[in-house]
Amino acid sequence: MSTEDMAWVVRNSKAIKSLKINKRNINNLKCVDEAIRENRTLTSIGLKQCKLENEDVKAISEALEMSKSVVRMNLAQDKIADIGAQAIGKMLKKNRVIKELHLAINEINANGTIAISEALKVNKTLVKLHLNSSIEFNVNIKDFFDALKANRTLRELSIKITENSLETFAAISKFFEVNTTLELFKIISSVLNNENARLIGEGLRVNRGLTHLNLCDASFESEGTKSIVTALKYNKTLKILHLRYRNPRSEVVEFIVETLKNNKTLSGMFLSSYFSSTESRRKIKKII
Repeated sequence: MSTEDMAWVVRNSKAIKSLKINKRNINNLKCVDEAIRENRTLTSIGLKQCKLENEDVKAISEALEMSKSVVRMNLAQDKIADIGAQAIGKMLKKNRVIKELHLAINEINANGTIAISEALKVNKTLVKLHLNSSIEFNVNIKDFFDALKANRTLRELSIKITENSLETFAAISKFFEVNTTLELFKIISSVLNNENARLIGEGLRVNRGLTHLNLCDASFESEGTKSIVTALKYNKTLKILHLRYRNPRSEVVEFIVETLKNNKTLSGMFLSSYFSSTESRRKIKKII
């Protein structure tokens, strides 16, 4: 089916709810823009790996500004840069229905990050935001988390951090201290070392919102693990923790077991294959 035919179907169908387009039938995106504007039942659009041009992203964003039905948009791996991200930010300020936005593995830098963070201050509907693999996400990370403090609807956030900066993780720690709404947070970062883990642990101690924390790409060792686990002696909301560290030692496993034995909220602790032996996993599972 050609893109034009597909757009006609989407425009005129009263039942279609989901539209996925791949890079092989993306020739005439204008037809899809028109379909988004005219259809009232379409709820999900997938344009993953379509390698969109800036004008394509702007056209889609403008169509979504007035959409009354689309709640999920997947623009992952589309080479979206700042111009596209700025158009998305503008859309998020006006759109009143979108709940999920996937922007993983794009090329969003400082200006694009600012545009999205500013939009989060006023958007009242977005629940899931995946920004992981934005190239320079950490450029304005303090401003980003300051904006999140004003947001009351976002529940799930995934980001990638590539720069080993204490300021970056201090900003996350400060956000944890005041957050009551974000529930699932995933940090993709190979630079999450012991000192950065300490900062995250400080914020996690007093956090009252997170239920899931995913640090599965972390590179810290025993002291970093202890900082995170120690925080769970005081945290009363976290239910799921994904964790990894290098060079596992039996004393760290014993520390985890001893520290968490009185924790009443953690129901799952997922450890990477690098973490420990089957026996160590069994010991930890026994107390959770």
